Amino acid sequence: MDNQQLMNKKWLKISREEKFEDFYELDKKEVSSGSHGQVYRTKHKVLGYERALKIIPKNIIIDTDNFKKSIQQLQNFDHPNVIKLFESFEDTKNIYLVMELCTGGGLFDKLIDKDNYTEKEAQEIFLQIIQAIHYCHFHGICHRDLKPEHILFLDKTPNSPIKVIGFEDSVFFHDNAYKTKDGKTHITKKIGTPYYIAPEVLGGIYDEVCDIWSAGVILYILLTGTVPFNGTSDQEILKLVKSGIYNMDIPQFDGISNDCKDLISKMLIKSDQRLKAEQVLKHPWLIQLYHLIYPFK
Repeated sequence: MDNQQLMNKKWLKISREEKFEDFYELDKKEVSSGSHGQVYRTKHKVLGYERALKIIPKNIIIDTDNFKKSIQQLQNFDHPNVIKLFESFEDTKNIYLVMELCTGGGLFDKLIDKDNYTEKEAQEIFLQIIQAIHYCHFHGICHRDLKPEHILFLDKTPNSPIKVIGFEDSVFFHDNAYKTKDGKTHITKKIGTPYYIAPEVLGGIYDEVCDIWSAGVILYILLTGTVPFNGTSDQEILKLVKSGIYNMDIPQFDGISNDCKDLISKMLIKSDQRLKAEQVLKHPWLIQLYHLIYPFK
């Protein structure tokens, strides 16, 4: 099948047959843009509710099969900390994803403004992040590019929930294509962002716990306002990531609980020793807060 035939073929079983423009008015002011397309604010013509619309050109998608599986799985997701995909449309050029509209800004921007969070504030945000990861992993999705830019606040209220976004590079690891004969997950494509990428991803053989490493980096940043692996170039950063050597003996960790530092040390560690998402939720640093929020679980 040549490229033109691939473009003309319907990609997503879940996408509606009608045109996006039949149902929604597009605000031409761009909300955000990235390597996977542009996001706009949109409004339903009849019902009046607002949504976010992500327009993804088909010709930038490299792994089309994995993209289709991940997006179709995402539309089935229903979790308070994972961005909600309501419906999708497509034409010969683009995929149109109609998603939950987040108006509270991104975690990356808040970190720039705030520098760092208190341990309690970081704990409340991090619990939501790890709950989202656990949900994704339970349903067979490995995010692969978890970073502050992919974490949004739903609204501007002080206790706004967070939403994990950026699933375009995620992988459905329950697919047999990623399983070895002994049932282990074996993903090989190098995906991620230098500061947050796990060392085993750079090595070319990894599984879903690469997301736990990224979450550990985010927790470190929430508490300190700095990254654990820093350098003047991507090459230098990746060299430090591969070494796995980082420092918690810095002033920003003065007053941070031993439980919190213990959790970081069990996330920023070799993949075969790293905690899984469910184990992170049961760690002493999080378990009390988890049961306070969900007393009957």
